[in-house]
Amino acid sequence: MDWLRGTDFWRSRKFRDQRDRNEFTEGTTVGGLISVVGTLILVCLFFLEFQSFLITSKSTQVRLDYKDDPQLVLYFNISMNRLPCELLSLDVVDVVGSRRYNVSSNIRRWKLAEDGERRMNEIIHDPSSEINHDDHTDRSLELTSTLKVKELTFTNFEQELKNGGYKLVLVAFYAPWCIWCKRLRPVWDKVAEEAYKIYGNSVLIARLDCTNAQTRNDYVCMTQNVNAFPTISFFKDGSTTSHQQYHGDRTVERFMATIRQHVHDKEALMPSEADRGLNAKSHEDVKGPIGCLIKGSIVMNKVPGTLFLTAASKTHSFSAELIDTSHRVDYFWFTQKELAVETRSRKQAWSPMREAQLERIIYRERPYATTLFNTKDYVSGGVNQTIEHYLKVINHVYREQNTYKYSMNTHQYRNDEIMAAAKFSYDISPLVVEVKDESKPFYSFITSVCAIIGGVYTVLGLVDSIAYLSLSKLQRKGKKGM
Repeated sequence: MDWLRGTDFWRSRKFRDQRDRNEFTEGTTVGGLISVVGTLILVCLFFLEFQSFLITSKSTQVRLDYKDDPQLVLYFNISMNRLPCELLSLDVVDVVGSRRYNVSSNIRRWKLAEDGERRMNEIIHDPSSEINHDDHTDRSLELTSTLKVKELTFTNFEQELKNGGYKLVLVAFYAPWCIWCKRLRPVWDKVAEEAYKIYGNSVLIARLDCTNAQTRNDYVCMTQNVNAFPTISFFKDGSTTSHQQYHGDRTVERFMATIRQHVHDKEALMPSEADRGLNAKSHEDVKGPIGCLIKGSIVMNKVPGTLFLTAASKTHSFSAELIDTSHRVDYFWFTQKELAVETRSRKQAWSPMREAQLERIIYRERPYATTLFNTKDYVSGGVNQTIEHYLKVINHVYREQNTYKYSMNTHQYRNDEIMAAAKFSYDISPLVVEVKDESKPFYSFITSVCAIIGGVYTVLGLVDSIAYLSLSKLQRKGKKGM
């Protein structure tokens, strides 16, 4: 045990008087054992303190948002599963009086099918464009007979489309009270006459009254995804389902041009559709209602407001029973400024991000920010149901970047005085949660290490003294007893 005695740190204390100094300054076995234990404790505490020095902690501070940033940018991706893009309006209203209707800048739309599971053609949406109508007072549109327009009902609808042997069937779904349907009627009669002259019995021009509940015509309109009046659908080669609705000019000339195009090309697009790939031309095997994927960005005032997605059109009439606001939100992301990429062009230093780049940034995992909206379907629970999401938005400043997090509550209600909508009501908090990374200063680390060394040496020195004195007394008593 000589090696253990040699490790005793406190040997200089172990003497009774000056005469015995040389005898009692040698180390003891107990002192060496305590010294070894103390060394292990010192090494362990040093590494723990060093690890604590390397780890950064986060501190949180809540303060008022004093920055003068009057606007925010909202990036969104929303699928309206049962509302066509041509009838969908995006409106933004806030508490300071700003009202924007049918916003289209920096926004793109795609036709959806199969309850939002399938993306099809991109839709060209220009709210400033006007649909032209033939003047119904024009004598050239007056007919001596309207027998060329086939009146369809629940009982003969499928039979005519399946067994009629038509290459193309155009059906105008209408309501007798609809002013736009009344304006279309003489034009539709003239189109039927012209189509019969050119194509004979290979093309059928028909109409169906959606308000006749006694004949169950309303059921036909529901299954054919009629959301507004008039709705003009194209059926091809005996099919009883259609995902091609006409939203162009309501003139005889334009109708005949569209008919000519679809007779010669089964995969022809509607005037409002753009061929952008992604199964754009595959209409024959598509099932389910027509919907709309709408995505893009909006610059908005940094005040409480509401974003509406609802049915609106200058040339259609709506019935509340036909509007379904079921939807899915893939992301709803607030940010401080619009995302852009740097370019090498001298004329244009920045350009908008491409869709793939943008979504990689949005879906990137980041602390203290919310980009996803649970990615689930919100299904309308009845007729004319408005689905409203209430968002409480608060800014988190982390590493000098403004990121936004929000809590959300969702509820549905019916208000027969207004059209049903998908509403996103947001409230921007005036507070900022500032999150900082804090690391331990080096001087604090050195101070802690010195405190550990001194503290361990002092405490174990007391333990060693007590042990030494106790053993010494026991030894002296043992000698006296002998």
